[in-house]
Amino acid sequence: MLAAACFFVLYAQGAFAQIYSVHSPSSNISSSERKENSVYPRWEIYAGPVLSLQPLKDDRGDQVSSAFYGLAGGLRLRVLPRLAVGLEGQYLPQTASHIPFTDSVSQRALYVSARWDLTPDTSPGLWLEGGAGRLRTEWKLELAFADQRLTSSVFFIGTGTGLHMGRGWRGVLSVRLLYMPQTDFDFLFHYASSAALQGALFVAKTF
Repeated sequence: MLAAACFFVLYAQGAFAQIYSVHSPSSNISSSERKENSVYPRWEIYAGPVLSLQPLKDDRGDQVSSAFYGLAGGLRLRVLPRLAVGLEGQYLPQTASHIPFTDSVSQRALYVSARWDLTPDTSPGLWLEGGAGRLRTEWKLELAFADQRLTSSVFFIGTGTGLHMGRGWRGVLSVRLLYMPQTDFDFLFHYASSAALQGALFVAKTF
């Protein structure tokens, strides 16, 4: 299922990139920005809000939560004209007074990622990205129990678009599909969903 999703995203984005580059001549970036894009290695730093849709269920199978929201930021290094690699961290806190015995649920993640630019000479630009990392989910309980924690491996694929705003600044929209092989808690609750859909809005600066 995950392989099929990867194939669909790659096929669709490749086709869209061809249509985009052919039918959007007016979206070409300036010559100075094109020159900047051709220079590597170059660093990019970015930060912004992130929303993750990922169902959580209690030990009876009832859904108790579905959305996490917080902040993300990262650093990328452009190693080739179209290829950039980097690190990204996320913190997504959530109050959980509606969940029995639970005060809050939070997630922390650290990813290693790679991005391939499909349309480096246009604005908005389009790219594909993928990566892997570790996700830590923590339940803080109201009662005198030990807080519950789960650390899982995470893999993701996604796509994004960025609008050049001049002087190395860019506004970015990113959409990702996440997959987590490990899902179970060994106590009162379990982490039911092995997949999540994530969206983010970033402000990025290249230097």
